Amino acid sequence: MIDHHSVGEEFNLYPKTEKEAMEQCIIVNRILANEGILDVLGHISVRNPVKGDTFFQACRSFPGDVTRDDILEIDLEGNIVSEKKKSLYREVGSHAVIFAARPEVNAICHSHCDDWLPYVCTDTPMRPIIHEACMFVEGIHTMKREQDWESCMLQKEEYPNLLEALGNRRAVFIKNHGAILVDDSPIHLVAACIFLRKNAIAFYKSSLIGEPVYIDAEAALRSAKEILLEGVAERIWKYCLQRVRRNMPDLYW
Repeated sequence: MIDHHSVGEEFNLYPKTEKEAMEQCIIVNRILANEGILDVLGHISVRNPVKGDTFFQACRSFPGDVTRDDILEIDLEGNIVSEKKKSLYREVGSHAVIFAARPEVNAICHSHCDDWLPYVCTDTPMRPIIHEACMFVEGIHTMKREQDWESCMLQKEEYPNLLEALGNRRAVFIKNHGAILVDDSPIHLVAACIFLRKNAIAFYKSSLIGEPVYIDAEAALRSAKEILLEGVAERIWKYCLQRVRRNMPDLYW
């Protein structure tokens, strides 16, 4: 019998086994759907900590419904290597090229969150104005796109531009489309998504009543180190896990 309340309780910032990586992939999908950061079009991937040259991603489905049966293993060419053969997200290749180019990245989120879409669709820069968002002190560049694209989806031919715009940073905006966030662990990725949205909301509301005040770069660097401490990540994980359990009692491993 499965104890639903034990799911995700054993906190490990960096998954060490395939099972743990798949479990965190499921939970991150559920958490970010519950928090309103992922909608029906968003997707998550987690690097395989055992092999390194494959990653886990759910088949094409609503992130809030993801279970173990939906998780596929994919190589860095974007091909399914697991025994299960299900429909992939069409933008799976963007995850593959990022994992290949950034060996320190272990988790990726592609999202069209309503709260940061205004920055995706304008030339307004996103910089930290709250201390939690200091993990984005290096800024977020925007990948420009040609207006005559054949599909709203990212195309393979655009991947070099995507990698250039992302650089060594934690996030990139894709013009008139969405955002991709990356991090060294699934749990840090959850924090990054939540804090970026919080910063976007604070920036917008601040601009309604005055001029937003950006955090000084040196102060932001100091705050970024504090935000990424393991104790902070653990609190965020447990907080989000409690919230998702209330709304998604079917969550299990």
